Amino acid sequence: MTFGKLKKLALAGAISLMAAGTAEAAKEVRVTIGAPGKHPTVSHGWNPYVEAVEKATNGSLKFRLFLSGSLIPLKATLSGVRDGAADIGLAALLYYPGELPHAKLLADLALLGTDNTVMAGASSEFNLLHCADCQAEFAAQGFVYNGTYATPPFRLITKGKVTTVEDLKGMKIRVAGTAWTRWANHFGAVTVSLPANEMFEGLNQGVIDAAIQASSALRSFSLWDVAKGITMVPLGTSHSISLIGANRGFWKGLTLAERTAMIDHASLAIAGTVVRYNELDEQVIASAGAHGVTVHQPSAELLAESRNFARADLATVAKENEGARGLTDVKAKIDRFVELVRKWDKLATPVRGDVAKLSALYKREIFDKLDPKTHGM
Repeated sequence: MTFGKLKKLALAGAISLMAAGTAEAAKEVRVTIGAPGKHPTVSHGWNPYVEAVEKATNGSLKFRLFLSGSLIPLKATLSGVRDGAADIGLAALLYYPGELPHAKLLADLALLGTDNTVMAGASSEFNLLHCADCQAEFAAQGFVYNGTYATPPFRLITKGKVTTVEDLKGMKIRVAGTAWTRWANHFGAVTVSLPANEMFEGLNQGVIDAAIQASSALRSFSLWDVAKGITMVPLGTSHSISLIGANRGFWKGLTLAERTAMIDHASLAIAGTVVRYNELDEQVIASAGAHGVTVHQPSAELLAESRNFARADLATVAKENEGARGLTDVKAKIDRFVELVRKWDKLATPVRGDVAKLSALYKREIFDKLDPKTHGM
């Protein structure tokens, strides 16, 4: 064998060993997500995020997604991530009012939301840049918060036609949180607490007359098989959610480059999720008629009264939360959040359907202001 061939073999062997060493050094990142693969948080949020971060870290991080609660049930995400059963989790923070009372406060402000691209920006910025108490709560739970997404505005999915204030009186409405309970009670409706996966049977068996949920629930929960109408009154967003919440020990064990990559691409996951959510809502509304569901516009009176209630509800939220679960300066925090919603309404609305531009906006206004050397450490 010639010297040239030996040299080539030696070089090939060295490259092979280097590749093996790189593969052995890669960290497997276990991610728990309580949603299926077709959900926007996975298909257009986590999937592009994984691709971007793995590329940015040259493969030193390898993500493994556990979907539909297969690793940790959705409601146990916070404790599961804190205790290390998963490295990262998608957590609905409103489930933990005792551990995360400021997350409950933001959830109580649901009726402020009319655009999920706006509320994702406002909530992420508030938690990451303007609420030291929020960060202290996350730290106490061994949890590193890295931004939120938000749902499209909730609507009223009904068994009959509902367009007026009078129509709401006495109705049995499934609600998903205290903000919607207050709204329904204001209009004389009776609230019913049901898990989302029981809405179908609730409507089908007459346990409820309506459900407050995003339009996409018509398809995702097959509600258009039992509902007859959807009233397009804007009923706020669910925006107290952590899309990329990490175990603190795992986070500290990352290299600076790895933390930087995860922070830098969080905006991509958020933008992809909220834009896809809106696309799905629009598709569902467009095809509702084909499934026997009539799209109703609320009367001017109902729309005005609902808006008036949302504004007046801010004082109720402040009163109910001040001192509760140790919260302080609640009105000041609410005022700050309202300011951020107004800010993001101006910033996000012009680019709400463009993932690249929205991602760049979130990154510039929020994530570029985090220091990977100190954030979550």
